Amino acid sequence: IATVSVLNCSYTHTHARTHTTSMARTALAVLLAGACCGAASPAEGTKPHIMFMLVDDLGWNDMEWHDEFGQIQSPKLNELRKTGVTLDRYYVYRFCSPSRSTFQSGRYPWHVGQQTTQNLNPMPGVACGIDLKYKFMGDVMKSAGYTTWALGKWHLGFLSNEYTPTYRGYDHYVGYYSGAEEHFSHEKVGYGPGQHAYTFYDLANNTGKEVAPCLEPVGNASATYSSYLYGNETLRLLDAHDPAEPLYVYLAWNNVHDPNEAPQNYIDPHAGIENKGRRNLAAMVSALDDQLTAVVDKLKAKGMWENTLLVFSSDNGG
Repeated sequence: IATVSVLNCSYTHTHARTHTTSMARTALAVLLAGACCGAASPAEGTKPHIMFMLVDDLGWNDMEWHDEFGQIQSPKLNELRKTGVTLDRYYVYRFCSPSRSTFQSGRYPWHVGQQTTQNLNPMPGVACGIDLKYKFMGDVMKSAGYTTWALGKWHLGFLSNEYTPTYRGYDHYVGYYSGAEEHFSHEKVGYGPGQHAYTFYDLANNTGKEVAPCLEPVGNASATYSSYLYGNETLRLLDAHDPAEPLYVYLAWNNVHDPNEAPQNYIDPHAGIENKGRRNLAAMVSALDDQLTAVVDKLKAKGMWENTLLVFSSDNGG
């Protein structure tokens, strides 16, 4: 089960269920339709800003408005959702990478090689990635005159630089290439020849053709909780952005993928949840609730919100 909402002008996406529709095409069609209804219309000829927020492994019961157990607290997102449109028949693939390949390419996963074991899990030591002949959303939006950013989880291959975000249409990228990582240290276990395990630091800070480790875009990144890292980097970029320039942002949060980790100030309010995994997941949703809506507040402060289409989706169910 997954979630999708399209917000503002405005739309909100909530969760989807396992299977796949042509998600990128469908989502954009829905979004553009949403831009024609609802709140205040931008000036004629003005391109809307588009922000596609993807939450990792968010299940149907993992948002406050669906949680039948009363454990999840996402009040800010819940209020934001009420201003948009929630899709309750919206389908994503059952794994991370195939859904992401569709969001980027507009094609079914099995049309871009995502039916194979390697492409389902493009990890260190696995030579795979989405064929370079397929254009990604970054390429398409850039050709339409947009500034393009990608943040967070990639999981679409890093066989060489050419498979990474800034070589596939995005002007700037801060995030990690693999399928999951530790939320505080940003480390990931990989496997070399003979399946020997090793640990590596998976956090990139890339602009244009320059590919580098992310160490200090928002302080010491190696000690920054993931939702703080990607939220703060988005705020930093928005601060420097000219609102007159159309913007496309692909913000792929690490939350709520395991390991279930959150700062203690988010865990403590959920002390009444007996199961530790569920308690920590609830804390991760609360952290996301704050960081995601901080980005929305920044769009409002910049005067961009009334001309912004925000999509909130998960890549597969929890």
